[in-house]
Amino acid sequence: MFIAEFERKDLYSYYGVNEDNIKNKTERYSANEGGMNVSMQDTLQALADPTRREILNLLKQSRMSAGEISNHFSISGAAVSRHLSVLKEADLIRDEREGKYIYYELNATVLEEILLWISELKGEKDHDF
Repeated sequence: MFIAEFERKDLYSYYGVNEDNIKNKTERYSANEGGMNVSMQDTLQALADPTRREILNLLKQSRMSAGEISNHFSISGAAVSRHLSVLKEADLIRDEREGKYIYYELNATVLEEILLWISELKGEKDHDF
C-alpha cells in the first residue's frame, strides 16, 4: 500500500500512532532542514523490507517474544533475529527481558516522526491533527 492511498488519520489509526505526540517530534528528522539524516535513512531502510513490515504489523497487536514472531514466518530463527536487530537499530521496536525471554513491542513514536516529516515534505503547514 502506498501512503498516498491513505488519509493521514487512517495511517495513524492503522499503526496505533498517538496524534497528540506528533507536534513534539520534529527534532529527530528536521536537523538537516528537510534533508534525510542517518537516523531517517536507517528507519526507511528498515521499513523497506516486507518481512520487517510484517513483523511491525504483528507487534502492533501486542508485544511478542522472538519465538512467537518466528512462528509466523517460514524463515530461520537467525533470519528473524537479524530482522529484529535491524528494526531495533532503527528504533522501530523496543525489547524487554523477562526471565529467559525477550519481548518486543512496537515503538510508534518513530512512525509519528516519519509521518510528520512526510506531511512537511508535502507542504502541509498545519500539524494540529
